[in-house]
Amino acid sequence: MYLPNYKFLLLLIILFFISKSHFAQSNYYTGTDELYGNNLKSVLHNKINNHVRFPYTSGSTDVWDILKKTDKDPDNSSNVLLLYTNYSVNAAQEYNSGNGWNREHVWAKSHGFPNSSDTAYTDVHHLRPSDISTNSARGNKDFDYGGNLTTPTDNRYDNDSWEPRDEIKGDVARMMLYMTVRYEGGSYDLELVDYVPSSGPNFGKKSVLLEWNRLDPVSEFERNRNRVIYSYQKNYNPFIDHPEFADRIYNSDKLIIEQAEQVGSNLLLSFSKELNLTEAEKVSNYQIDILGTPATAAPNFGGDKKKVVLTFLENFADTFYNVRVSNLLSATNEVIIPNSIALFLAEAETEVDTIAPAKPTNLIAANRTTEVTLEWDENSENDLSHYTIYRGVLQNFTPSQYTLLTTSSTNSFADTEIFDYRVYYKISAFDNSGNESEYSDEASILVSVVDENKLPAEFSLYQNYPNPFNPSTIISYEIGETSFVTLKIYDLLGNEVAALVNKTQSSGNYKVEFNASKFTSGIYFYTLKSSQYSQTRKMTILK
Repeated sequence: MYLPNYKFLLLLIILFFISKSHFAQSNYYTGTDELYGNNLKSVLHNKINNHVRFPYTSGSTDVWDILKKTDKDPDNSSNVLLLYTNYSVNAAQEYNSGNGWNREHVWAKSHGFPNSSDTAYTDVHHLRPSDISTNSARGNKDFDYGGNLTTPTDNRYDNDSWEPRDEIKGDVARMMLYMTVRYEGGSYDLELVDYVPSSGPNFGKKSVLLEWNRLDPVSEFERNRNRVIYSYQKNYNPFIDHPEFADRIYNSDKLIIEQAEQVGSNLLLSFSKELNLTEAEKVSNYQIDILGTPATAAPNFGGDKKKVVLTFLENFADTFYNVRVSNLLSATNEVIIPNSIALFLAEAETEVDTIAPAKPTNLIAANRTTEVTLEWDENSENDLSHYTIYRGVLQNFTPSQYTLLTTSSTNSFADTEIFDYRVYYKISAFDNSGNESEYSDEASILVSVVDENKLPAEFSLYQNYPNPFNPSTIISYEIGETSFVTLKIYDLLGNEVAALVNKTQSSGNYKVEFNASKFTSGIYFYTLKSSQYSQTRKMTILK
């Protein structure tokens, strides 16, 4: 039985407060979400195209030099590991008259780029150190199952195909998949085909390589190799970072995993099609590196039948996890491709500080003629980050009615933007985890730009405050002699929408509150008129 709605709501709330895990080069794959088939292939091609090319053999940095870095033996930095045999050999022995190692084109160069001047000829993403005799036995054969067993290295071959040892089947598949995306169109267009033997710029066998990508997950050796190549060529192999891309491109019409991502202590899986909810809640259908099967599987996450949340008895570590899924059914009873795979980088859970700082106390506002000074008691929290200062024109103002003035690292502030009416202040405190305290008690002060005991000598309309505002603002004005006065609000088309004042007033200073709760957001004008004068200003309602 899938989770009831209130549990999904709880998970959604968790999602807002937990940072999403992502790959170290996650920004590299921006724009690939929810893409399939040729659309995804095209976007990836544009990301990995036009890489930095190095010479095949040169007195400067060449392919030999790069392979010594990419395929270095983790247990012996002077050696390289050979692809098909896993032999560890002296990296300095470059060919050495047939007694050293050579460079294997995993996508055989005779299939589309026979000349060393071709970019693909020197692309390190599909070049690997290899045992010379084993490399000769492989030749330019396609990849497929079966054939005679080579000894002692567990590769198989026949007249037209080569099956590498199990430990590198996925490595081979992801190199071949890279080539079809990197060399898409242009002077040569490499394609995987589902038959052997192949010829020209084609290579087989597509269905087998896709299966190997699922069966042999990405290893740390592959990931490190990908990072080292990027440091030279400035492009990644997308299928190492996201092995799920393979089926999203070449099996886009089938039920597959689209993405795996950490959500707090849980794992959120997204699929290409809506799922049969009964099958989706069976934990035995999911296998995750290190953690095994999940404790629970909750489909229909957030009401989306394409999403499943998995929970575990153990916490994630800071490492990569391969996720493989089998036996799921779509809502129309289509069976998922066995061992459908996705990769994600988890972040270990850390204790989250959810305790807000103490409410600031004893806020005092004082008039210093040209500014208002604010002081309050200093908070004692060790992890205090800063204070925030808010100003409003209404007593007991709400968040929609204040202006955020600034932040302060000390327990004082000087407000130099003063107005000829009473203003109100509140402050709050933030800690380093982003928790905000309650607002302090309100402090207020009446400051005057003009001497209210002195009769004004002119006709003046002041800018409303606050501006922009929602829902209320104060309009101040002064008139120098007794007059019949109107104060009206107009929309952008010049239509009168409100009349705030429409009467005779004596010489003096005036303030009027305008409540715009019934008005829509936008720009409005307010005009003050007497028998001899007229003045207009602009205001903005922002809801």
